[in-house]
Amino acid sequence: MAVLASATDQRDAATPAKPACAIVGITRHMLMIPPVATAPAPEPVEALQTAVARRPDLAELRKTRQVAEELLRRHSEPVRRHPQGFTFLLSALDFYHGPTSEVVVAGDSRKADTASLARAFRRSFQPRAVLLLRPTELADSPVLRLAPFTGPYGAAPDGRALAYVCRNFTCRLPVADPEAMLALLRER
Repeated sequence: MAVLASATDQRDAATPAKPACAIVGITRHMLMIPPVATAPAPEPVEALQTAVARRPDLAELRKTRQVAEELLRRHSEPVRRHPQGFTFLLSALDFYHGPTSEVVVAGDSRKADTASLARAFRRSFQPRAVLLLRPTELADSPVLRLAPFTGPYGAAPDGRALAYVCRNFTCRLPVADPEAMLALLRER
């Protein structure tokens, strides 16, 4: 994997370094796409390149996790010596170890209630959470191609936007109130 062999400066105080970005990307990939236990396991590089096209199997997720762990091991000594130079990598490490949450906001992206849920999430400090907007007004939304598991998530019967707060591929009952969504995110 190119990130593992990179000879560039790995410190990331002002600009995130490649390894830190890779760890965050890998972890988000593992969080947002539930595994399937039947497909054959591809190589880690192939797994990262094709993650959007299909759900990975358990062996693929293990290999992807190994890539993230190798990145963390490779950079652990410089981080121990100079942690102030690796702020994004340390954030990536925190995100990697979790616990993490996934939030799917499902609603009409042109309406105020959908924007209110997304704005509440973005204004709060959520370093271990991923937000995904599922626009319900589009039958063929790009989000559905990127994250097909969001297909069943929809707005309330009365059309109000709903937030689905999930951990470990299990979602709580959806909520329409931004404060209720934030309360679910604060639960551990």
